[in-house]
Amino acid sequence: MRLAVNWKFDEAAQVKLQLEAIEAVAARLRRLERMRRQNNAVIAQSALPDADGAPQTSLFLVRGGAVRRHLTIPNEEKAWTRAARIVREVFEGENDVAQFTAKTELDEMMILDRWLRSNGASPCVAWMNDKTSRQWSSNATRKLRNSLEYGRQNTGDGS
Repeated sequence: MRLAVNWKFDEAAQVKLQLEAIEAVAARLRRLERMRRQNNAVIAQSALPDADGAPQTSLFLVRGGAVRRHLTIPNEEKAWTRAARIVREVFEGENDVAQFTAKTELDEMMILDRWLRSNGASPCVAWMNDKTSRQWSSNATRKLRNSLEYGRQNTGDGS
């Protein structure tokens, strides 16, 4: 009976719960680090037509796991050239990481991470992790533009 009193089962259970909580936090931090390091992409989607009914494209510029810029551009050569310049501005240089991430931003990053993991191989996504070519910005926007035009031709959507 005396031995059972010295065994402190309640304290051991509390320590176990604390260790599990620490492991859960560490797993989230590892995922956050991976998202910040790997989730750098430009996503292109068809946008609503402009006031005259001309087709437009939405570009979502994802850097460090979060959407840093959203552009809606007309499907004109001049607009795509401007978009390539903006893509270059967003993705050039060092990726400054904040000391902390707000819960709302973390939630958005996790949703985006799930989407990129399941749709990252689709033609509407241009990954920006490997920028070895001097023309990486132009190549990314050209790839996205071609994928949108190909999609419109194959779906019969002329807009």
